[in-house]
Amino acid sequence: MRIMLQSLVGSIVIHIVFFITTIGIGFLKTKAYEPEILGDVDDVTLLENEVAFGVAVSPVSYIVSFVGIALICGMLILGYEKYKGLKER
Repeated sequence: MRIMLQSLVGSIVIHIVFFITTIGIGFLKTKAYEPEILGDVDDVTLLENEVAFGVAVSPVSYIVSFVGIALICGMLILGYEKYKGLKER
């Protein structure tokens, strides 16, 4: 039961780090963006009226990702404990 709890916590931490990193990189790219206005004056094109941001992702994919990462964390923890047990002998 302890390994399952550790693997779930590991999966939560990995997902939080992933989302914070993704949002942070997007924020930094947005803050650092400087358009080249003078270079684009000659190439005038019409823009669309609507803009879509991001993609639609099914909530099921997040659940599958969470469970998959938890399984990988659990296998790593089990492997580490077995390795540590063999090393102590």
